[in-house]
Amino acid sequence: MGEGGLQSGRGVDVFVAKGHAYVVSIDDYFMGPGGLHVYDLQDRKAPRLVKLIQFPEESYWNGVWAKDDALYVASADRGVLVFDITQPADPRFLRDLSGGSRSNVHTLFVDGSRLYAMAVGPAGEVHAYDVNNAREPVLLGRYLDPSIGTEPGSYPHDATTLNSTLFISHWRAGLVIVDMSDPASPKRLGAYKYPRASSHTSRVAYFHNNRIAFEAGEDWGAHLRVLNLNDPANPTLIGEYRLPGWASIHNLELKGNRLYIAHYQHGVRVLDVSIPKSPREIAYFNTWRATDPLRGTSSWDGAIGIRVPGDGYVYTVDGVRGLLILPEL
Repeated sequence: MGEGGLQSGRGVDVFVAKGHAYVVSIDDYFMGPGGLHVYDLQDRKAPRLVKLIQFPEESYWNGVWAKDDALYVASADRGVLVFDITQPADPRFLRDLSGGSRSNVHTLFVDGSRLYAMAVGPAGEVHAYDVNNAREPVLLGRYLDPSIGTEPGSYPHDATTLNSTLFISHWRAGLVIVDMSDPASPKRLGAYKYPRASSHTSRVAYFHNNRIAFEAGEDWGAHLRVLNLNDPANPTLIGEYRLPGWASIHNLELKGNRLYIAHYQHGVRVLDVSIPKSPREIAYFNTWRATDPLRGTSSWDGAIGIRVPGDGYVYTVDGVRGLLILPEL
């Protein structure tokens, strides 16, 4: 329906709030330094770029989320950046949550009054914050998985929640399940690990009284797995969805019985998951066009970020094209 191009960097994530789309980009050799792009969505057919925010010598912003009058950006240099979006078209930087030391936060997830920040470095921890006062996050606790230091390639890449349980896509350690009812004392409940794991993103919900996870990896041959997590100590594989192995998955959004996938060069894919063990593709949109400039300069090419906020539209980010707006099914 509509498209908004990027001015700088390779687009990676989007969040929609207050009639605006907030798109973050990372630095790219061909496309320039990353930053925060703000689009006015008054006309979905013609989203209008109203602001580009960039900080000197800090250009890797990989995740974005909003709550109330606060916008959170995941920075590879200063952890979580907090902006005031009381004026949504003109975010105002308030502070970072690094505590004065370098912190590489890769992704963010907000559930109610809780913000989770996946810090891939220096320690590879998940940080939990209270955001009842959205512009003043308060650190509640940290989770360091025991696989850190013992499992090469284990780090918290992304996470999602269901009630007080946190599901961490922990790359080579697989999907790690943690009880966060007391964030000062997290308890590991189990994990689902598979050969050459690259657990990258997930979404979890109840289907027919069964706790079901949709787990996706990011690697050659990575694909979607459907897991039964009724017993978190013994997760079981019940289904899969697989496209040709040269393009993996980046992000997922679950809305009712529909799973929306940002599938890199395979574009946006929509699955009917009303029968979780048998995901069925019902729609797709190819964002990747061979005629676009700079195609083929990155393996992370195509549809990478996706949000379905419930306003009747699907917002996706293509690394080269920028913001794309599609009608929600």
